[in-house]
Amino acid sequence: MKHAWRVPLGTAAALAAIIAVGNLLGLESPPYVVVLGMLIGVSYGLLGVCLTLIFRVSRVINLAQHAVGLLAMAFMPLLVQVLGLPWWIAFVAITPIGFAVGALTEAVVIRPLVHAPRVVGVVASLGAAGLLASAASYVLGLGAEDPPPLPAPPGLPEFHVGPLVVSPGYTGLIISAPILTAALTLFLTRSKFGLAVRASATSTDNARLAGISPVLVSGLAWGLAGLIGTLTSVFFLGDVPSDPTSSVMSTATLLPALGAAAIAGFTSLPRALAGGIVIGVVQQIMLWSPTLSRYADLALLLVLFGALMLSRRARLRGEVVGSWVAVTSWRPLPAPLARLWMVRNHGRLVLLAVAGYVALAATRDDTSAQLWTTTVCIAVVSLSVVLITGLGGELSLGQFGFAMVGAGVSHAVVRESGNFLAGLLAAGLAAGIVSVILAYPSLRARGLTLTILSLAFAVTVPTAFLADPRVMGSGAVTPQQPVLGGLVISAGVPYFLLAALIAGLCALLAWNVWRGGFGRQVRAARDNEAAAESFGIAVLGTRVKLLFVTGLIAGIAGAVLMHSYTSVSIAAFPVDINIRVVLAVVIGGVGILYGGPLGVLWLFASGVAQSSMSGSEGVNQAASLAIYSSVLVLILIAPGGAAQLLQPLRDLIAIGIGRLHGLRYTLADLRGEKRLENVVTLHPPKQLPVLRARVDDAEDGPLLECRDLRLSFGAVTAVGGLDLTVGRGETLGLIGPNGAGKTSTFELISGFARPDSGRVRFDGRDVTGLPPHRRAELGLIRSFQDAQLFPTMSTVEVITLALERQLRTNTAASILGIDLTVRKRHAVADEVIDYFGLTPYRESRIIELSTGCRRFVELAALISMQPRLLLLDEPSSGIAQRECEALGPLLHRLRQEFDLSMVIIEHDVPLVLSLSDRVLAMAEGRQLALGTPAEIRADSRVIDSYLGGSPDVLHRSNQSHLEGSSN
Repeated sequence: MKHAWRVPLGTAAALAAIIAVGNLLGLESPPYVVVLGMLIGVSYGLLGVCLTLIFRVSRVINLAQHAVGLLAMAFMPLLVQVLGLPWWIAFVAITPIGFAVGALTEAVVIRPLVHAPRVVGVVASLGAAGLLASAASYVLGLGAEDPPPLPAPPGLPEFHVGPLVVSPGYTGLIISAPILTAALTLFLTRSKFGLAVRASATSTDNARLAGISPVLVSGLAWGLAGLIGTLTSVFFLGDVPSDPTSSVMSTATLLPALGAAAIAGFTSLPRALAGGIVIGVVQQIMLWSPTLSRYADLALLLVLFGALMLSRRARLRGEVVGSWVAVTSWRPLPAPLARLWMVRNHGRLVLLAVAGYVALAATRDDTSAQLWTTTVCIAVVSLSVVLITGLGGELSLGQFGFAMVGAGVSHAVVRESGNFLAGLLAAGLAAGIVSVILAYPSLRARGLTLTILSLAFAVTVPTAFLADPRVMGSGAVTPQQPVLGGLVISAGVPYFLLAALIAGLCALLAWNVWRGGFGRQVRAARDNEAAAESFGIAVLGTRVKLLFVTGLIAGIAGAVLMHSYTSVSIAAFPVDINIRVVLAVVIGGVGILYGGPLGVLWLFASGVAQSSMSGSEGVNQAASLAIYSSVLVLILIAPGGAAQLLQPLRDLIAIGIGRLHGLRYTLADLRGEKRLENVVTLHPPKQLPVLRARVDDAEDGPLLECRDLRLSFGAVTAVGGLDLTVGRGETLGLIGPNGAGKTSTFELISGFARPDSGRVRFDGRDVTGLPPHRRAELGLIRSFQDAQLFPTMSTVEVITLALERQLRTNTAASILGIDLTVRKRHAVADEVIDYFGLTPYRESRIIELSTGCRRFVELAALISMQPRLLLLDEPSSGIAQRECEALGPLLHRLRQEFDLSMVIIEHDVPLVLSLSDRVLAMAEGRQLALGTPAEIRADSRVIDSYLGGSPDVLHRSNQSHLEGSSN
């Protein structure tokens, strides 16, 4: 609260600037319009405060926030009109209900998903919103059948601003909003609970070590948000909506509230309130203009885009490495079983059976053909959602918006040119390009940025783009029927067959992405961004390509849908279909590619697709309850959706087929319950023909040279003026106590941290400004202390990924399914696995391996990248004694066979002394001593600061027999 004056002053300045710009553009902004915008904006801001508070604690965007307040408010008619309680007594009675509903939502819905990806928590909150809205409808049914409106809050004044009547409810909102926000801010910054919230937001593990219960903190935060949401609903709405479900799922309130939280960077409560006020004023000024009112949603999108571009990355916990294991695809089958034709193709046979059923159902008559064409197009859009979410780790709530772009572009192009194929191509390219542009802020910082922007975009497209007279206009249009080779494809069954063909091609494209080398790179970036960068993957470029492909697929689906109609208006593209596509993907499962289409078929069977596409205001309450309850229950039982529940059936089918061929596997074998001992047995030395020692053609001199490297975190100096050189073929050991700056030095060398000053030169080239993946391409490869790698990937997939440096995947060829290097890459991976004795773990997922086994997999991957300089960060950490005894000889052998230069951080002093030509001892970010192992062993400063004067440290790993072997 030290600079509390900045927020109101900044808000006033922003409002003045908005009014001034509006006047310059000829937009009228009468005082009462501005006041109305501020009043509405206060409600947006309060909801934004709730979203910010919850995000700081749980890392989840709570899409059920409005529903929590609405459910508590639903008790007001019962208490006031049925039981006859005074208004204020009833109000006091429902506030604990709001607190309890918020806390229970966290305990029942969010807490069980704490180890799942954040996107799963967001979708779970969406399911909770539907259930809470249904509960609100039930509570309303307990009162009178046709109740009169609730009375205004007694005792609060009503006043006028021109023709605008400021009701007592708005007055209550004006009074309570700043008081609540200021009180909550003080509470969070000055109280023990506030400190606990901030500690939990930074690290739950550190919070527990400090004696703070993240569970209690999260429950209290959600309860407080529920209480504030209740107050907002009561004062802002004034009365309970007749259809709570439509009110809750409407983006009219949710989107501006998300915008307010986004403006605040999901960190500052006062800025969230101020952001809501600014959004409300902009919205009302736009709506007041008769010519620009349809661009109000576009204005909000631009405000969000600008805010997210300018805001700093929130200092909150990122995605937990390994969280995607909870929703990952089916566990790989043992190789002998997987090679059987029936096992390898039984999934395709099931898909062919489903496709045959759809074809039979769709070709009965033209009406059925139209319905199934619509469903097929939605299924194709769901494929793009699966790719961007299940593969890329991002949640898009507006993927159908890109289908709308494709529909509009295709209609315009075909209308002008008469070429249907040109329209399809233009639709896909336009949607792909828009997808990349829209997601640009999310490329700068991972998180749920894309979730917010995509939802705003989906709301904007119908009014700002499709309603444009040059595209569709506000009335009905007649799309031109496709003409292929002089043959007119008429609506109905003929067009369905064409749509099915195009959908099949899109599915093939999606399959190539999912299973190919490009998809493996995307999955690696999703699992562990830092490790992916260290493997030489350009994470930013990979995401851009994925966004383009997903937009392309959605755009083509929209174009196909557009031309299926003989007459169509923008009502055929409702905004809520975006949410339902996401629900379909979650129902089917984000862990398998065809989970989305399976979910779409389920929604189609329940009648949701038809009602949504008919342009109706909402769906039947019972059907809606069935959808949201099934989504929520399914997520809680199986975060991976129906696909996760079907895995045992897949395993049983595979076991049965295997037994027909003499292979006797059990469920325990396939589930990994009969685990092999995770200790690697090295094979006899042999030269790998596919991995040879690299020949340096560069100039003479040191391979690595660092000068005056400095890195500080606030007042803490991590590295203070360090000089370091590594010769060609040399091994340099880094030792020092915890906090000495060893890992920070690795961060500077490998590019994961920018030095405050100093330079890094590699092979005579200044690489100080290069990102990690560019340094990896040059041969500067590093490992990590935790050896987490990519938890959802198997050993063979990790090795195959590492081979990208020498056998690069061509992205276009991979997407088109014509990558000619696949077989060679797999053959090399098998040789590497055999060389390192990892064959028993070939198909095991990394998450299933012991720390020691993971370290050998990591080492195999690092060698597969053919490094020129290998940075090993505590390679013996967390591994068994037997594995540690094998590590030293293995590193010696690798150094000789591949002519490696290495820098090794290691606390096992005998190990690092046995491996190193020189040793650098560090303390407090600076060089303490530098010399040969013998010199370091005898240095009194090193003994006093690190070795503790005890000779026992030389024998901890039974490595004393290796001492001096490298000298």
